[in-house]
Amino acid sequence: FAGVVVRLCGYGMIRFALGLFPGQAQRFSSALMVLAVLSAVWGVLLTIAQTTLRRMVAAVSIGQMSLVLLAVAAPNTISLDGAVLQLVAGGLSSAMLLLLCGAIEGRTRGAPLDRLGGLAAKAPRLGGFWIFACLAAVGAPLLAGFSAELMLFTGVFAVHPYATVFVMASTAVSTAALVWSAQRVFLGPAREEFSRVRDTTALELGYLWPLVVFLVAYGFLAGRVVPVIGTGLTRIVASLGGAQ
Repeated sequence: FAGVVVRLCGYGMIRFALGLFPGQAQRFSSALMVLAVLSAVWGVLLTIAQTTLRRMVAAVSIGQMSLVLLAVAAPNTISLDGAVLQLVAGGLSSAMLLLLCGAIEGRTRGAPLDRLGGLAAKAPRLGGFWIFACLAAVGAPLLAGFSAELMLFTGVFAVHPYATVFVMASTAVSTAALVWSAQRVFLGPAREEFSRVRDTTALELGYLWPLVVFLVAYGFLAGRVVPVIGTGLTRIVASLGGAQ
């Protein structure tokens, strides 16, 4: 759900809803804006209610897609460039979080969040990767999501300022949930039942480090990616009569 379906929906909205039906997209832009706000609220409520790491990551992905829907509701070159960047950045960060969820659940036998704690004492590298993935997912500076969210919110604010502020506030709540998950899972006193938890293996390092490199490189080189993305988006924005 988080890695495939959500990203395909975002691509479909930009490529087909805007590209093939520009008049209808403009006519229903206010309805799309309302749906984006409701999606953000629903994502926050789901994130807070989850008791397992895997479901929490999926709920955070719903909140991320509310950003893309908001950009579709206020389409211009800046907001759509940010939306496409967000699709890629969110896909990478969600993939890393889900891989780490699998590693953590395998070591703790799928224990719920309220039974986890103190894993950093036995698996410090695993904790470091989790914190990095959380920072990438929330759009920390110099990582992939930062440029995406900056461009997206800049482009949308001029059209839907109140909705933009509301969605930004929901993003802050999701950020707090991810940061709290790191504290609950890895910090605090080590639990005796997880005293034999092992740190990351060579195989896990083999697929986690490339994601780290991609997320960092994507953050530093976003300026080189945007012109490539803009080649296709400029035509969509022109068909909408929007600002270039």
